[in-house]
Order: sequence, then structure tokens, then C-alpha cells
Amino acid sequence: MKIAVLFDGAGLARLGLEQAGHECVGFEIDPWKHHLSKFVGSGNTVLADATKVDLSGFDAVWASPPCQKRSMANQHDVSNEKYAQADDFLEYSLNLPHEVLWVENVIEKGGWNDWGSHYNAAQFLRTPIQCRNRIIGGRYKEPNIFRPYQYTYPKLDICPAIMASQGQGGYAPLFKRAEGYYGRKMTLEECAYHQGFTVPTGWYRVPDGVPSSEWNQILFEAVGNGVPVYMARAFGEAYPASTILVTKKGRKPKGYERRKVSLALTHEVWELIDDLVSPDQAQSDVLRELILEGMKRKKLKRAAI
Repeated sequence: MKIAVLFDGAGLARLGLEQAGHECVGFEIDPWKHHLSKFVGSGNTVLADATKVDLSGFDAVWASPPCQKRSMANQHDVSNEKYAQADDFLEYSLNLPHEVLWVENVIEKGGWNDWGSHYNAAQFLRTPIQCRNRIIGGRYKEPNIFRPYQYTYPKLDICPAIMASQGQGGYAPLFKRAEGYYGRKMTLEECAYHQGFTVPTGWYRVPDGVPSSEWNQILFEAVGNGVPVYMARAFGEAYPASTILVTKKGRKPKGYERRKVSLALTHEVWELIDDLVSPDQAQSDVLRELILEGMKRKKLKRAAI
């Protein structure tokens, strides 16, 4: 499917949907978040007001409207989001006409929480790495999950939700923050790990004119405001993967001799990659190692015949 990802942020939901094999375009109004999103996944993101783009050419929409006003973690109604103090875009997102529509948001501190189904990030990995509650509204096929929904899983040892204020100490009580789980401040790489991705190299380059402390805060906010990659991937995997036509670089295609290549990996393969990747390692490196190992075994098998 061709999916529009509205309020793209740093591109984490888009990355998950791309890993599920879909062609995605992100739309984000914040220049810094848009800049970061260009380093994530395909980097296919547009700097634009997500409420003013033409969505007629898309098969599906994923929307993650700003949630700071509704978040239970934001006890002081503090937000630097460009959208946050404007209209509530939740209703706008829920009224989009697309047949496949995911609208993701937090559980509201004020109480309106019946517009979608409740999910916990801990449901989406065999070995959960984060307890993060979200509501997903819209129209979509149910994703595959590993356990029924619970707000918390007291019998499981799971890190609490990674938050946008992670690098600043946060507004939520300590026992609800990941720092309480770790017993110290977390690194950016650890936060990214719990969100299901590796910090892109391009994120470490501080833009000219931006103090390093301010850039560090922008990075932590981008990670904490994102959708867990493995969560978005599970929703995307409920639908057939897209295919693209590819040719070897530098060679002209002969007639219609072009291979259709699936963009998706199976859920089991992503599970294996998630289990193997470490906080300081890129998913692409693990995938490369698995491919090389597979090629090596294939050669040995052929030699033995």
C-alpha cells in the first residue's frame, strides 16, 4: 500500500510501516523533526502542514496528531510543539475518509479514551522492551500480538515508557519513567533501543548555530514522541506488502525483464533482528550479517551436493 504518515515527527511510525513492506510518505511541519526524519528509513518525508496536504493518491493513512495536551506524562501542560497549542487534530484525523486508517495517540488525562482500541507496546514483541500505552482508532485489521492488553504487566520485567522529556528528567513521577527502571539517566541510544531502532549517524551532526545542549534536547524529544517501530510494523504487517520494480544500477532494463522484489521481511525475521540488535548497533548491520551467513550456508550446501 501507499501510506501517508501524518504528523511524521522523526519518522518512527513510517519506519515501522516501511519495514512491513509499504511505500510511505511522511508529512511533518516542524523543521527539526523533518530534518531528523530524513535520516530514518527511506527518508521519504515532506516538510508540510499535515492537515493541508492532498491525500487522494494514498491507499491508507497513519496519523499521530500531537498529544501533549492529552498526555498523562505532561502534568504541567508544557509543550513546544508547533501544533500543540492549536486545534485538537485528533478529530480531524479520525474523520479522514480512507478505507485503511490508523490514528495513534496517548491515553488522555482528561478521560476521552473510547475512540479506539487500547494497546501496549509490550504486546508487540515476544520479549517486551517497553510498557507504553496507546490508543489506535480508525479502520484497520487487527495486528498480531503476543499477549492480551494490560495497562501494566506486573509479572514481567519491562522498562516504563520512553518519554519526550527523557533527557530533562521528565514531568511524570520517577517510578513511571525509564530512569526509575535504570536507576540513572538514560542515553539517547538506550531510548532508541526501547523504541525499536538505532540512532542514525546523521542525527549526531549538530546543525550550525544550534547549541549542542539544545540539539540534545531535540533528539530526546524526537525519540520520546515517536511510535515504537515494532508496534507500527505489526499494524502494517496485517496487509500485503508492496512490491517495486528494480534493475541493477547502471544497466538498462531489457524489455520487461525486471524483477519484482518484496520490500517486507517476515515478522519472524524482524523478531530475530530485534532480539539480536544491541543499543549501539544498527538493524541494517544485523540484517547484513544474517544475509551473509545465509549466503555462506547456501554455498556450502551447493558444494556438498
